[in-house]
Amino acid sequence: MKLFLVNSIRTNNFNDKEMMGKIKTMWEEAYRNLEQHQSSIYGVYYDYESNYKGDYSLSVAIEDVMGNPLLKYRKTKNTKFSRWIRVTNLGS
Repeated sequence: MKLFLVNSIRTNNFNDKEMMGKIKTMWEEAYRNLEQHQSSIYGVYYDYESNYKGDYSLSVAIEDVMGNPLLKYRKTKNTKFSRWIRVTNLGS
């Protein structure tokens, strides 16, 4: 699966007093832009600075049908969970 990032923020659960407002605004803006979108919409947490106390990125994403992903999704063999891999060659 290839995903296109619609909207993104960078925040921290412990040091960002505006975290909830940022997340709410990000989703509201994304939904306004995706009003006619017919397939799945994803919330993607990634690019963690360290552990659960560090900064991280959160994005709203949709599946990219044009083949120019910003993120790729890949299931790992040894876990029930999946992980996100950041693609570094974005070719803007």
